[in-house]
Amino acid sequence: MTEITHMVEGKYFVDEQRFGPYRFWYHQHHFKKLEKGVEMTDIVHYAFPYAILGRLVHRVNVEEAE
Repeated sequence: MTEITHMVEGKYFVDEQRFGPYRFWYHQHHFKKLEKGVEMTDIVHYAFPYAILGRLVHRVNVEEAE
């Protein structure tokens, strides 16, 4: 479950996890108007729980997908 904590209409919004699988989740959505549409950029700051086990899950599920 996330909560939208910051917003500037047409420019960006931020959602932060309140309950869920991550120890920390801060997700920014930035929008830029282009001649033929909109460019969206996501910036995510997060941390997995469970220390060493969380780092292993990150390595297997996130780093390999990049």
